[in-house]
Amino acid sequence: MKKSRKKINSLISMAIASCMVMGVSYENVLALENKSQNNSEKLVKYDNETEYIKNIRLRWKEDLVGNSSLDTSNATISKKIISYVNNTDKLVAKLNMDPKAQWLWEDLKDYKQNPARITSMFNNLVTMTMAYSLPNNKYYKNEDLKNKIIYSLDWINKNAYNENIDQYGNWWDWMIGIPARLNNIVVLMYDDLTEEQVKNYMNAIQKFLPSIEPGSKYHTGANLADVCMNKLLQGVNENDPEKIKEASEDIIGVFDYVTSGDGFYKDGSYLQHGMVAYTGSYGNVLIEKISNIMFLLEKTPWSIKSESKDNVYKWIFDSFNPIIYKGYVMDMVRGRAISRYNANGYLQASGIIEGMIKIGMISDGDKASEINSLVKKWATEAKSVLDFGTRFKSINVIDEFYGIMNNDNIKPLEEGNKHYALNSMDKTVHKRENFALGISRSSSRISKYEFMNKENLTPWFQGDGMTYLFNNDLNQFSGNFWATVDPYRMPGTTVDTRKREPKEILPGLDPGASQQNEIYYELGKSNWSGGSKLGAYGVAGMEIDNKYDSLKAKKSWFMFDDEIVALGSGITNPEDFETETIVENRKIKSDGSNKFIVDGKERVSKLKEKDKVDNAKWAYLEGNVSGSNIGYYFPEGSNINLIKDEREGNWINVNSSKPEADKVVKDNYLTMYIDHGKAIKNQKYSYVLLPNKTEDKVKEYSENPNVEIIQNDDVAHSVKHKKLNIEAANFWKDGKNTAGNITSTGKSSIIIKENKDNTLSIAVSDPTFLEKKLSVEINKPAMEVIKSDERISNINLENGKIKFDVNTENLSGSPLELLVKLGKKNNGDNENNNEIKNEAPVIEGQDANLFVGDKWDKSLHKLKATDKEDGDLTKNIKIKDNQIPLNDQFEVTKPGTYPVTFEVSDNNGKKAEKKLNVLVKEKEENKPENKPENQENKPNIKPEDQENNNTEKLPNTGGASSLSLAAIGVLLATVGTMFTKKRKK
Repeated sequence: MKKSRKKINSLISMAIASCMVMGVSYENVLALENKSQNNSEKLVKYDNETEYIKNIRLRWKEDLVGNSSLDTSNATISKKIISYVNNTDKLVAKLNMDPKAQWLWEDLKDYKQNPARITSMFNNLVTMTMAYSLPNNKYYKNEDLKNKIIYSLDWINKNAYNENIDQYGNWWDWMIGIPARLNNIVVLMYDDLTEEQVKNYMNAIQKFLPSIEPGSKYHTGANLADVCMNKLLQGVNENDPEKIKEASEDIIGVFDYVTSGDGFYKDGSYLQHGMVAYTGSYGNVLIEKISNIMFLLEKTPWSIKSESKDNVYKWIFDSFNPIIYKGYVMDMVRGRAISRYNANGYLQASGIIEGMIKIGMISDGDKASEINSLVKKWATEAKSVLDFGTRFKSINVIDEFYGIMNNDNIKPLEEGNKHYALNSMDKTVHKRENFALGISRSSSRISKYEFMNKENLTPWFQGDGMTYLFNNDLNQFSGNFWATVDPYRMPGTTVDTRKREPKEILPGLDPGASQQNEIYYELGKSNWSGGSKLGAYGVAGMEIDNKYDSLKAKKSWFMFDDEIVALGSGITNPEDFETETIVENRKIKSDGSNKFIVDGKERVSKLKEKDKVDNAKWAYLEGNVSGSNIGYYFPEGSNINLIKDEREGNWINVNSSKPEADKVVKDNYLTMYIDHGKAIKNQKYSYVLLPNKTEDKVKEYSENPNVEIIQNDDVAHSVKHKKLNIEAANFWKDGKNTAGNITSTGKSSIIIKENKDNTLSIAVSDPTFLEKKLSVEINKPAMEVIKSDERISNINLENGKIKFDVNTENLSGSPLELLVKLGKKNNGDNENNNEIKNEAPVIEGQDANLFVGDKWDKSLHKLKATDKEDGDLTKNIKIKDNQIPLNDQFEVTKPGTYPVTFEVSDNNGKKAEKKLNVLVKEKEENKPENKPENQENKPNIKPEDQENNNTEKLPNTGGASSLSLAAIGVLLATVGTMFTKKRKK
């Protein structure tokens, strides 16, 4: 039996080799095998663990530099190779190989004081090793370069990184930065190194990373994923299965949702360092390392054994998708990384996307299709700024990425309107088709910013309600924004303008000392920071109460379809410093020519101009590009100060850890702020942001606004949207308080919406995270409860009011919802008596005619859906039932007349259906003489797999071609034949 199994393995290996020759990668063979076998089975079974480890090492090498079929004519791959070659030229020219030398590269000679220099040495060697390992360049397998690399490795092992040296400086370099780079070099140079050399290098890693300690100070969240990846590759390079097992088992905790500390939260938040919103930087690292570990261990004895690992798919859509707009990672979740001149939001997104693609490569068809559609959406939107493929580390993923982008059957994801209350990290995201708003809040739980390692030196107000308005101006927050923006005037904030000093590390303290942490992560004193949401609408708020000044303020945002209402009250500062609320601080054109209109009159028409307008009603800022205009409406009139200025800055002033960034840069800005004065008490403000509106539309809105401010004081902030029938309130005080139609017995955030089907939706949350119970009263008559969260109790619909209790304990600010059927007031008041009629939408379309072999998609039917209340709903049309016989490429396989049923729902769930026919004729040349029945079987394609032009749900892309299908067919046929012969014997 063992002999037979070896023979089968030999046949399989030959088939795989054949696939490789035909351009089909090992990964695609595995992917195809996954579809036909149970996941617990493996296509290739090795006799011992050493063979598995060897395969992991080869797989990682192929991921880094490709295999023999690497297409070096691909423009991106070619440029990457050229870049490695050019950089290697420079590094080799400066490499000091004098046996008496005290350093390898002169600019890194202070490595004994700063371990980051050792990490940089290994960075240099990674570059040289990539040039040595990638084909079609002068350094490929170059003997001289090989000797220089090995000399340098031995020099560093002797002088800078070995098992006899004690750790100094930043722990990260010793445990994470250096091992990651050294492991990759050893994987690539493995056949060129002696066993003793590999042992020496790995012993050094073992000294500084003796074991993985999940939950310890440095081994949480993204850092835990980093050390697990390092330990995994250390085990691979040492041929030590126990280290691989250790990595596989200790990574499991990362997949679990957390309720405190570092990691992913169920509301979509991600924290690192316990109190910093970090989805876009440490979260980036985490998904990269997680995807690599899953990719390498899949189909091995050490594959990750945890049901929680499927949470990674939820992270992609619940945590990463909210904070990325048009391919840009919002800066409010990037921590101190925003101060790095060479790491903007697009570059951070490239790392996230690379991890997503790799996860898609080992996922089933549905999950892979969803991931690929989201990747294509971001890549398509950002292509004018960055081609993400040029930033990927993995040659394997580069190939997969362009396969996705060039596959017309993969359509960019259509999201629609979304609102995200990411309350566990004090962030809010509001997305519409043509704009998105991010709000960076803070509290006694979540820090205003992160300063560390001489990075982010002027962060003072980044978490004080800074608003990020994204639109078609894709470069608004990239470029030199953080080097040139006025750090005292972040848009959306209310600030004490006293002079601040750049942040400094306190001397003589351990990096983790509590005094140091107060500098690294400044917390507020108030716990009121949160908000509620109903579907695509939301309200958010925070209370400013600082440790290092006397300013106090209450701030709210009410987010609708076309506008965002910003309210502030209780603005008090007894000290003799100006207090300002920054309405806008927008980067404008290089010539400063953007028009700025206030109440119909142009203001600050030239750079270096200032102006002040009293009792302004509205304002309009011309955008830098089409689709980036912004309007402003002041419901109560406002005295505004204006500046159009050229600002000069230097990246080294915000990040002194990067001396190479010492260069003066310039940008122009339009700043608008409200000056509340000095020694103030109970000041307030109100303004409305109107994204993408023209000047005329802004003026028109100011004359007939859709919003009404109900209350703006120390008790509550409350706003009503008349057109959407939405009312929302933030309650600031304990005890029973009322704002408009909403009453609450404690600090809370509540939003209600009257729907077109005569129902009322209600959402309630506790923004303090401390309330155990809230009692709520809505002044609306209701007849019955339709749906209620299990934590909502004591519902009473008597006397024309809706009363209920809410258990908010341990919910971390997450909202709870109640849906009721509205009724009539007992007193005959007509205000709420009239039901809002909701007519069903209408679908129009036509039948289609095709020939066998033609591709079908729903666009052939020229569908259109309209709704009297909601307008054009064409993009919402879905396929309810499809009887058309289609293959995996959506080609019609059989003549006949087949029905397909489409449906659409309006915003209140009312549906319409349309049944159309497809007449399929046989092409003359296609008519077979005798066609076996089994070739006419219709694939089981579910209706939900055919939405959005019927092309999203497709087989894995990036090389799983008909050629690979043929190869796997040969493989399976060969093995099957052998089994048959064996049985006959």
